[in-house]
Amino acid sequence: MITKEQNEKDLDTNNPEKDKAEIKKEDLSKIIESMISDQKILQNGYQILSDNEYRKNFYFNLLQLCFEAEKEQKTQKMKLCGSVFHTFIKQNYESEDKITNEEKLNIVSYILTLIDTKNYYLKNLIAEVLGFIAAREFPNCYESFIKILLDKLNANNESNINENQIDEILRIFISVLKYCEEECAIITGSVLPVIINIFKISKNNQKNREKCLIIISLFLNKLSYADGNDVDLLSNSLDSNSLMENSISLFTSILISNPKMLLDIKKYTIRILDILVRDMPIYSSKFFNLLIEPAWRLIVLELSLYC
Repeated sequence: MITKEQNEKDLDTNNPEKDKAEIKKEDLSKIIESMISDQKILQNGYQILSDNEYRKNFYFNLLQLCFEAEKEQKTQKMKLCGSVFHTFIKQNYESEDKITNEEKLNIVSYILTLIDTKNYYLKNLIAEVLGFIAAREFPNCYESFIKILLDKLNANNESNINENQIDEILRIFISVLKYCEEECAIITGSVLPVIINIFKISKNNQKNREKCLIIISLFLNKLSYADGNDVDLLSNSLDSNSLMENSISLFTSILISNPKMLLDIKKYTIRILDILVRDMPIYSSKFFNLLIEPAWRLIVLELSLYC
């Protein structure tokens, strides 16, 4: 994510950024707690925090306070720290005089140790922050944290599955795809096989299966620009080990299952097939014979049940 040369710049004794006064975590905590206890201070909170945002470790300490507050069951403090962190990092991430490369590295490393959290607010905060960072650090973020997340997903199997961790990592990928442009399509071939495997082994967690299908549809949407324009990218991303052919067979088996079951799963499956046929007609034409039966069954046998 950050190059070695960039990081050394931050540590250079001749770098004026090094002279920034550090804000201690306990001092930042007092500011946050005073905002919670005093409405007048809260009203001026943005200015108070703005006066400190340039100080070393402001962002890292704020993030730590957020997660520590959750452990201490101080929900109000957790949400205030999380909201302030989210607002300021989006506002200043690309401002080198306010957040150093070293601090960016520390933030990502720290977040990766926390993806097992079960707190819904923190799950969404982690996903939102990493998605935002990925969009600004792509493609370097692949080695920095996307590959690490894929390794964690690959550690799961049918007999040993961490559903909570999978939930968080899938949220992160959805956020990454939300923030990144079409350029992230180049990692489709590395990510999609892992996501499809998670879909297969998550038989008892329909919500995680739905997230897998959302991720697949988002990747195909990012890839759609290459239809007819970049055959090699599509082939490398979707045809390795007959990935898409086997996936379509899996999706069609879902569509022809009991019409009164897996309605949300079927909805997301239809979205995937719709992108393939509508936005990638040249690429998907070779799978047309696989799509006829489920499409016909869906129209003739199933849609009538809901009309």
